[in-house]
Amino acid sequence: MEVGMGGRLDATNVIPDNCIAVSALTAVDLDHQAFLGDTVSDITREKAAISRKGKPFVLGKQKHLEVERVCRQVVAEAGGVFLHAAEAVKREWDDSIDGPPPGPCSFLPFGFVRPPPQPVEVALPCFIDRICARLPLHGEHQLDNLGLAASIISVLASHPACSSLNLRGRISVDAVIRGIETTKWPGRLSFHTIDCGEDKRLIVLADGAHNPASSMTLARYIKELLQNVRSKTLTLTYILGLSYSPPKTPLQTLSPLLLPDLGDTDISIKVRIAILRFSPPEGMPWVKSVPPSELRSVVDNLCPDAEIWVGQDDSTKDLLAALKWAADGKDGEQLVVLAGSLYLVADFYRVLDR
Repeated sequence: MEVGMGGRLDATNVIPDNCIAVSALTAVDLDHQAFLGDTVSDITREKAAISRKGKPFVLGKQKHLEVERVCRQVVAEAGGVFLHAAEAVKREWDDSIDGPPPGPCSFLPFGFVRPPPQPVEVALPCFIDRICARLPLHGEHQLDNLGLAASIISVLASHPACSSLNLRGRISVDAVIRGIETTKWPGRLSFHTIDCGEDKRLIVLADGAHNPASSMTLARYIKELLQNVRSKTLTLTYILGLSYSPPKTPLQTLSPLLLPDLGDTDISIKVRIAILRFSPPEGMPWVKSVPPSELRSVVDNLCPDAEIWVGQDDSTKDLLAALKWAADGKDGEQLVVLAGSLYLVADFYRVLDR
């Protein structure tokens, strides 16, 4: 079960302690401050309150030092058992394990070569052998998520608090490898192809990046991609829609994404940006998208040389038009990055399902 927001006051906390086997917490950063608090410590205190008496609480890798300190305190007050997640690391491609080494990726509309999975390994207390697998999820942050997910499996199989489940003999190394290699996470650095009519096709990287931290993660992955592209020229088209969520500002969210450090790449990149509103989620009137006219001024300041397409302030039906704009008149390799909100990603999946 996944907590919707926070933890202490989340609906999942109505589940009684005897129904909970283990709790876990991923990376904590500033988000939803209007509900959870203005500091990382305050937000951590809310999130760590999912800890249950006598049950393991596994903490994933964190970038803020105060997260562990607050978690230890909250877990101790709840009578839980604090544990660190194992570290999953990227390893070298091994032909004997992974098959033939992959070549460079391509974003040609009718010659798309998908980026390869990440070869990874992780050591778990419940197994003698290390887990070596190919992780289909992209981005370095998914190594942290893998370490946490694998640690939950290890706790379920070997921690005394979970002994009544009798899972030690039922979970094998091969089962964990199969689980890793068949993992899918739509809307998180996920690639899609979409036909736009008239023999036009787009390669779309959809990601729910909606705050400065997740935008930085997305920017790092784009940089990684550009180190492994065949062509020397590429059109990078962003399709963006953001939630109105003060005190977080559009400038704070978009700056890491639209001003990425591309390193020493010699690829010539043309940047195009479409900005629009997403469909309002049913039953959640407090979720509102930032008007495109407001985003326009931010994008103009960050990317003055970019070609920009702007949706209507009073329309939430502009995504199809933005996709067609992205596809019109562009030859060669083009990567479309659709980001800014999971609600925009949801709109995109509705377009795919048509």
